[in-house]
This record gives sequence, C-alpha cells and structure tokens, in this order.
Amino acid sequence: EEKSNGEAPEDEDLDKATEMAGLQKFKLRSEQCSEERRHTPSPEVRRQQRERSQRSRSQRSPRKGKGKGHSRVLNRSRGRLGDGELVKLAKDCEENYDEIDLSRNHFTSEGVAQILEICKKSPDLKVLKLFNNQLGDEGAEELGEIFKHCHSIEEVHLSHNNFTEAAVEAMVKAANRELPRKAERPLWLRMEHNKVQNTENLARDIEKHYPAVCAREDRARCTPRVCAMGKRIHLPFLIEAPKGKGRGRFPDRQNHDGKGHRRGRVRREDSRRRRPTPR
Repeated sequence: EEKSNGEAPEDEDLDKATEMAGLQKFKLRSEQCSEERRHTPSPEVRRQQRERSQRSRSQRSPRKGKGKGHSRVLNRSRGRLGDGELVKLAKDCEENYDEIDLSRNHFTSEGVAQILEICKKSPDLKVLKLFNNQLGDEGAEELGEIFKHCHSIEEVHLSHNNFTEAAVEAMVKAANRELPRKAERPLWLRMEHNKVQNTENLARDIEKHYPAVCAREDRARCTPRVCAMGKRIHLPFLIEAPKGKGRGRFPDRQNHDGKGHRRGRVRREDSRRRRPTPR
C-alpha cells in the first residue's frame, strides 16, 4: 500500500504534463491558422489586385520590329467583364492608346456606346480587338462610327460574335465611307465566325458593290500589311481557301502523288540501272 501510494502522485504528474503538452500544441496550431487567415487576401482584395495587374499591363513595350517608341495598349481581355463595367472603364481610362483589347468578355450591343467613347479618346488608334464577345446587329451601325473618329485604324477584330450579313455590310459601308482613300496599309476587318449563312456569297457580293474591298482570296500575296489588288479594305477568311493549294503543296500534278508527297524519289529509284541478279 505504501508503494502504491507513493507511485500515484508520479502518475498524476505525468498525466498533467501530457495534457499541458497537448494544450500547447493546440494553441500553437491555432495561432498558425490565425496567422494564415490574416495573410490570406479576401475576395475583395484579390479583385483589387487583379485590377492593379490589368492596369499595369495597359502599358507595355512595342513588339519587335514594329514601329518606333513605345506602343500604348489598353488590355482588358479575359476579364469576364460585362456592359456594366464598360461605364467605369470609359470614365477612368486614359487617352491616346495605340491598341485596345476588349476581347473574350461578355459585351453586348448595349455596351457599344461605351466602347465608342473609349475609342474616341484615342484618335490615332491602330488596333481594336472585340472578338469572342456577344455583339449583335443592334450595335453594328453605331460601332461603325469608330472609322469616323479613328482614321488611322489598321485592324478591327470582330470575329466570334453574333453579327449577321446586315452587320458585316454595315461595317464595310462605314469603313468605305469614313476612312481616307489612301493609307500606308489596308484596313484588316475580321468578321468571320459570326451568324452568316453563306460567307463566300456575302464576300463576293460585297466585292461587287464596294470596289475598295478585297476578300483576300490570294492569301499568299494579300497580307495584313499589303493588298495585291491595291484595295483599301481587307475582308479576310470569309472565302475558304481551296483544299490542296496551301503551303507545302505541289501544283504540278505530274510530280505529286495526291498526298502531299513528291514522286521525285520514286522516279530516281526507277531510273537507276538495275543490276543483274546473281545466279
């Protein structure tokens, strides 16, 4: 009994020490979690960080080999923006951009007025990117006013929207009416992959009604910088390229096996003098 009575206090001390160690570990872990939560930004903070990052990207150096000085770019691509955000952007954006990229968002025809206000601040605008949005015929005529305010524009990207034949013709008509007849390079107006049923017929009809338009059938000679036909407006990619006549094909059918391969090697092998087989 004396021995058991003597060991009881030691067991109690061990249990207390174990309990204290567990409490200390729990307290330490709680402090660590609190510290992590303190340094994890809230959704509002993350949104502000994303906006600051986009603003910093709005100024970037020019692409190699293209022009002198610095190219000023307003980049709001892939921002998941809607028509509501365009009001604030039109109010806060700076002036004299060379390129405005509003592609891959959720803009509709209701936001065209704000897009036009943004472009008006940059009369020397060269490139406007609005592809992969939800723009429709309702805003086509208003969007065409960009050619009235930006006479130096060289590229307008409107593919992958909801435009029909009427909107395509409205944009071409506005460009043909407002842009100066002479320029260093033709307008590159991309409107493919919209809600147009027969793009080839549309392109050929526009070429007939507007002599300044080239549908760019000759993709080798007509480029974004020059038109082989000397036209003012390029309307590319509405006419499909003929199959089998792209790069890497051989137009002379006598030296072509129909699968993109020359027959020259086979001919050389056939032309070799056959050696007599040993008996």
